[in-house]
Amino acid sequence: MSYYDATAKGYNELHGEEQLTKARIILAYLKEHHLIDEHMRILDVGAGTTKVTALFPGDKTALDPAKELLKQGIDPSIKRVHGVAEDLPFADQWFDIVLSLTAVHNFKDFKKGIAEMRRVASKLVIITLLKKSPQYKEIEKEIRKMKGVATLDDPIDAIFVCKP
Repeated sequence: MSYYDATAKGYNELHGEEQLTKARIILAYLKEHHLIDEHMRILDVGAGTTKVTALFPGDKTALDPAKELLKQGIDPSIKRVHGVAEDLPFADQWFDIVLSLTAVHNFKDFKKGIAEMRRVASKLVIITLLKKSPQYKEIEKEIRKMKGVATLDDPIDAIFVCKP
């Protein structure tokens, strides 16, 4: 059982507000720049309990390797998929926007995970990266290989909005 499966019941209490704050920053940026609407397909990679996923408009899919976290999702409109970032079970450019909030540092192979997110995104890839991650510099370098990277600030994570 993974750490996230084992701690699933208390996940929102531990991390919920922090994640919602980042999501609100991202959503405000997307709305301000007219980059999101209710007709878009959204994929949230490392979606956990889907609490953050629910904030975004559109046709939403949540993917997470922790089944116990996904089980907590209460919004029936969000499709929940058990899986990993390194092997996304979706067609190329299937989603308009791919999000991954504070998850990339947990991927077994962050380069492959980022490549997969780029593969399935048609318009934007949004990644938040834990500033205190020991792999911060390596992961940031990989993210910055994408085009048009905008960086938003949050006290805990760096937020990258990129074109795939």
